[in-house]
Amino acid sequence: MKRNLANKVVACALASVMVLNIAACGNDGSNSSEPSGSNQSSGSTPTGSDSTGSTEGASSGNSTPDTDPLAPMSISVSLNGDNPLAEEGTDPTYLKLIADINAYTNMDVTWDIQVDTTYSPRLVLRYASRDVSDVMKIYPNATFWSACVGGGTYTVEEPQFDANGDPIMVDDLDANGQPKKDESGKVIQVQQTKEVEVTIDEGLFWDLTDYIDDYDNLATIPEAVRAEASYNGRMYFIPLSRTLARNGMGFRRDWCEKLNLAFWNKIEAGEDPTWDDFYDMLYAFTYKDPDGNGINDTCGLLLDQWMGKDMWNNVGVWFGAPNEWGIDEEGKYGEKGDLVYKIMTDEYKAMLKAVRQLYQDGLINDGSQSGVTPWYDIKAGSARNKLQESQGGANIQTLDTMRKIETTFEKDGIGGATEDDPIWWLNGYITTESGNYERYCYPTSGFAGGLAISKKNIQTEEQLRRVLQFLNDMSDGAAIDLIEFGWEGITYELNEDGYGVQWVESDEAQAAKLEAAGVADIKYRNGFQQVISYFTAEENARLVTKVPVTGAIQLREQFLYEDDIQYVVTNHGASFQLTKTYVNDGVALDAIIYGTDPLTEGSRGCQLAYIMGEIDDVGLEAAISQWWAAGGEQWTKEINEAYHAAGN
Repeated sequence: MKRNLANKVVACALASVMVLNIAACGNDGSNSSEPSGSNQSSGSTPTGSDSTGSTEGASSGNSTPDTDPLAPMSISVSLNGDNPLAEEGTDPTYLKLIADINAYTNMDVTWDIQVDTTYSPRLVLRYASRDVSDVMKIYPNATFWSACVGGGTYTVEEPQFDANGDPIMVDDLDANGQPKKDESGKVIQVQQTKEVEVTIDEGLFWDLTDYIDDYDNLATIPEAVRAEASYNGRMYFIPLSRTLARNGMGFRRDWCEKLNLAFWNKIEAGEDPTWDDFYDMLYAFTYKDPDGNGINDTCGLLLDQWMGKDMWNNVGVWFGAPNEWGIDEEGKYGEKGDLVYKIMTDEYKAMLKAVRQLYQDGLINDGSQSGVTPWYDIKAGSARNKLQESQGGANIQTLDTMRKIETTFEKDGIGGATEDDPIWWLNGYITTESGNYERYCYPTSGFAGGLAISKKNIQTEEQLRRVLQFLNDMSDGAAIDLIEFGWEGITYELNEDGYGVQWVESDEAQAAKLEAAGVADIKYRNGFQQVISYFTAEENARLVTKVPVTGAIQLREQFLYEDDIQYVVTNHGASFQLTKTYVNDGVALDAIIYGTDPLTEGSRGCQLAYIMGEIDDVGLEAAISQWWAAGGEQWTKEINEAYHAAGN
């Protein structure tokens, strides 16, 4: 049964302040021997809760007494996070958070929260020794999938720790055995490892596929995310949501206005810009002196060394090409209803041809423009630095990266940029004739790791459903508010507009309020966000709202994140691509397309080599035929067998 935690907190705010003050002054450390996450009473149990976290028979304000007949279920949860209070487990605010989580979910949770440098490297060793918690933050890599469905023996690098449990750090060496250094000249340190062989048994984690839609929050996980988060059509973890429609492009709005370009005029009029509009914009940015200095020192599309799969998938979907694997609806490339890989499609080839034209016409920073840094001299992800210097007028990247260009313009007062009058703008897609002028956005995976439920102690379907209900409840708005904000009058306040303002220690006045409430360290909540999937049904929306952004570029970014979800292109083969052929030959197959070194001619792969004019149409088709013969045909066969076996 879900409990209206937010209402309880409001009703008990003053009492809670008193409780925390008493706990802060009077805790004699008697709980120091209790495990992290112990629900032993320490004076920090919320009003209406007993020492087990149950609210049975309790009443607070207008809340209804809990009549849930089930006793709290004991489970263990392992997460990564920088929470120094979790190890000791005696901080009163930390214990209050645990008690309130337990009360809200009717659980008795023991928490294991470790910094990621300790947590993540040990996961494969925990799988091998079956040293797993009931719920675990995981990353869906080969060893995790083996623990779910395959099993196998692996040679892995075991991280080394000293007697205190701290990582042993050593110099990171290059191919010649010399220490690597960062940009400041400091030697880069990495954790020492030892090569060990481990055997992982399958069946360690539950298959959750047939249960997820029984829970209101979990049922909202989008199809595109489910495809990316599954193996052969089956989901073995709850994905932790991250922005799905995060990719797009940014451009100089002020240059567009100065040159009266259709690309911006259409967006301002609520219309979709086309590839022709995009080309014309890039041409004008390159050759029509958009900065007005009388020098040919700008380029249209300024790119960096990020020239691999994601870069051109962004553009490919605009042309109607698959996001890796699409469905051959008409049987144009094989059997009707089969999956087809992107490089086999006409739309992918149309994208390459269009981008090749941009490159040939000097609209991409290729080294031919005076004063413009060529793409091969800009580290991947660093194009924004050159865009902030006004070397180029557009870029394709994640929207949050693009947004930072404008915020830098505003901060530095470049071009007269202000929050209300930005000079840089964002768009999530460009329509093309090849894509039948439909709206297509290239998504991220839509998650960052996930939560798996082990079979070690969760052995029955009844137990599984209670744990799933726990994970579902943790994505209720009230639970998210608890973890992210805490308690009104203790860790946050509502401003005059009703928005939540979280108190921070760096603000002197807010730090005084935290001290008065008995909150010694706001890290008490660190890591707990990792147990929230952030997939929340509308009826369970948050009650505390953060102060909204007001800047035009931030509002545009948020709008695109929300509006473009409907246009994201699913990778229909994501769940099925780890076939025998791809496991054995995937590196070689990918190298034919993407190469091994984008900076070196002959090592670029057919995609970039074609764009740069190093191979022609005949060379491109020859490379695609090579890919097909080298294992692409067999991979396609295997992936379709798995796809159809899953009921598609």
